[in-house]
Parts: sequence; structure tokens; C-alpha cells
Amino acid sequence: MKILVIGGSGFLGSKIVESLGEDCRSTYYRNQLFPNQIQLDLGDEMNIRRCLKQTKPEVVLHCGGLTDTDFCESNPDFAMRANCLGTEALLNEFEGKIVYFSTDYVFDGENAPYDERSQPNPINHYGKTKLFAERKVLERNGNLVVRVSGLYGKNKHNNKFLNRLRSKTLIQASTKLISTPTYINDVIEALPDLIKMSGLVHFSGEQQFSRYEFLRKVVEGLGLSLEVQPSEYEIKSAKRPKNSSLISIYNFKKTKIENVLKEINEEI
Repeated sequence: MKILVIGGSGFLGSKIVESLGEDCRSTYYRNQLFPNQIQLDLGDEMNIRRCLKQTKPEVVLHCGGLTDTDFCESNPDFAMRANCLGTEALLNEFEGKIVYFSTDYVFDGENAPYDERSQPNPINHYGKTKLFAERKVLERNGNLVVRVSGLYGKNKHNNKFLNRLRSKTLIQASTKLISTPTYINDVIEALPDLIKMSGLVHFSGEQQFSRYEFLRKVVEGLGLSLEVQPSEYEIKSAKRPKNSSLISIYNFKKTKIENVLKEINEEI
């Protein structure tokens, strides 16, 4: 099966590319990580057409677009171009299967936990662009939308999560914002099954944590020299859902955070 990974330099995309190896091609926007990657601007329909003609994929795993919530709020037109119009252009040019990775931020945070039957109601522009793209992808039978929540784990190609923690001596984290962080390796392990599915899937961890609780667990579990201080939730540019925890009607294997941290320690 010929697979194209869009957003192959991102946290999830690069991990997928590593796992698939020579069985896939991938794209990057600014930061090329792999030798055979193709530069792709999702806002450029001609660029998308050339990329598809060059790679001739049977399946597209779409991990691309803008994910910075505050940047999307401050630059709504740019976010719309990358996350909405780019996905729409991809659908116009590609008739094969698309697996689109989305977010728990399509929910307002008032009635968690959310399963696949829950009604979305995004409260920030990032969530609105992702929901728009989701609906476009699902207009075609056979496509799949996978909503994830707070991806974390170790990634040798794109390790911003752990590098950020290692670079600081003090960090503040909200006690009010709650989610179900998703171990990236669980997504990778489930990928062969996900590719066979269609419709809408929630894929996240099973444990709910506030950001403060989660970072405390990670810092203690990895033995990092970092003080984590509790803080109130402060709106910067974009509102965040207070509790965006996901659950699923499907039974995927999930790794508890204690076992995740053991795995990460063994890899370091």
C-alpha cells in the first residue's frame, strides 16, 4: 500500500514516518527531517496537485496544518487557509482514502467526557478550523477522522515536548484545564487498524489529568530537575475548553502513564 504522510516533520507525522519506513512518502512545510520528503504548502492547490502526482498514494495520512491554538486565534485567515482550504483542496485532488488527525478542541469543555456521538462546539478558532476540515473529510465514504488529545511521548525526530521540560527549571501549569493525554506509541501501534476503519474515532489516554497533575507525573516519573507550580487558567489569545477529555466506543489498547514513563526512561 502506497502511503503519503502529510505533516511528516511534526510530532505525530514524523513518528508515523519512522514506523512505516520505506513503505511511505511524506511532506514537510518548513523543516525537512527525512531525505525523500517533499515540500508542501497546504495553502497552494497547485503544490498539492504536484505532490500527489509525484507520490501517487493510495492512502493519505493527514497530520499537517497549524496546531498552535493562540497563533490560529491571532491569524484566523492564515489558519483557515492551512487547516480548511488546504484540506478541501486535498479532497478535490485526491480520490483515495484519507485518515485525518483532529483534536479534542472541537468541544467546548462543558460536558466531558466526549465520545464519538457527542456534539462538537468549538470555542476557539483552531477548533473551528479542525471541525470544518473534519466535516469535509467525512463527506466522502471510506475516510476516517481520528481525534486525539494532548499527544506526548518520546520522538527522536521531533522531541519538543521533552526538550521543553529539560530546558527549564520552573514551569507553571493549570489546575483547571483537564484532558486525556494520548501516548504517541499507542497511536502508532493502532495505525494498521485505523487505516482499515472509516467514520469517526476518538483515540486518547484513559486517564483524565489537569495540566498540572500531568506534568507533575511526567517530571517525577522521569526524574527531571524541574519545579512544577500550580496556576489558574489564564486566557492568552484563545479560550481553551475546561475539560476536553475523550472516551471512545471502540476498544483500543492504551498504555497507563506509569508504564509510559518506564518505557521512556528505558529509551533515554
